[in-house]
Amino acid sequence: MRSLIAAVLLGAAAACGGMDSDATGAGTGDGLVVTPIDSLTLAENDTFYLAAPAHMALAGDGSILISDAMSGRVLQFARSGEPLRAFGRPGDGPGELRSPVTVAVAGDSLLLVADWQHQKISQYELATGIFRKAVGFTGLPFAMQVVRDTVWIAGLNRAAGTSFGVWPLMDDSVSYRGPIPAEYTQSALLMDAHPYVSGVKLANRMLVGFTGHPSLFLVDAGGRVLDTLRLPKLRRRGVPDDIVQRFAKPIPDEEIASMVSALASMRQLSSGDIGVVHLDVDVAGNLVTASVYVSLLSSDLSKACVDAPIPTSRDGRPVIAFHGDTLFMLEQRVTGERATSSIRSFTLDASECDWSEAES
Repeated sequence: MRSLIAAVLLGAAAACGGMDSDATGAGTGDGLVVTPIDSLTLAENDTFYLAAPAHMALAGDGSILISDAMSGRVLQFARSGEPLRAFGRPGDGPGELRSPVTVAVAGDSLLLVADWQHQKISQYELATGIFRKAVGFTGLPFAMQVVRDTVWIAGLNRAAGTSFGVWPLMDDSVSYRGPIPAEYTQSALLMDAHPYVSGVKLANRMLVGFTGHPSLFLVDAGGRVLDTLRLPKLRRRGVPDDIVQRFAKPIPDEEIASMVSALASMRQLSSGDIGVVHLDVDVAGNLVTASVYVSLLSSDLSKACVDAPIPTSRDGRPVIAFHGDTLFMLEQRVTGERATSSIRSFTLDASECDWSEAES
């Protein structure tokens, strides 16, 4: 796993800065307006704190669940920011975790936690923290979406050559489906550098994207490719067309990190449009910065409103999540020997969007 790409995508950038907006103002791109609506500081203490926040999910009651890849647990905070409970603990036994990353909430009762090192996804009772069971997952489960009683898992499975998994919660195994780009089969170095997959379930289809590829793949539920498309770009750098040639030989992590707009998240909103978040990473010495952009892809996948900057702080560590139509961003700032974690929420206003045609 490439350290800088992983660090930024999993919320461990040393610093984060937006190029086109400050930490409190609205960001605008192609007519899409991103407006801050709320801010919350988490009430951490000496035993209940985030060391390396990776992913975030929100429960129906507004509580916030954040995976901590360093401490081997998931922490739950009330909507007020007060600590509630921890799920898991470091270890290799049932319910124990080594590198919890991706989290999701199933209904009102279950927390799902993907542990990359253990190669499994664990179920916990949301109300009590009690561990229920785990299923194995081969690969890197980067995003999970629960649709009724089935979990759709975006994650590269090298062994099977697939890009997502399907797990009915009543079953004890995951089935693997979906394509990987031809470019990934042409360059093992490219696949090593960019093994991260985002996905969103759309009715009986799945939209899948990769950090190292410029196109999104629309596939049916069985994994057959129906179409490909590209989001236009306005501010973000995108993915270079010659990325395979650039990976003809090993290149430094710093060059890899600053080469592409890393696809970080996709989620369908109540309008049917799809929110898409990218990160543009830059490296200067020991300083890693990322500009964060959100775009909308229309429900029929024909047009897009792109690259509104999400207002960020210069010293934050961004973790992005959608809940309903609201976009949430967790940032962690280090002050002295302590880190302070805060979460801001944003609305997306597409009423003035200058929609561009999505490219096939």
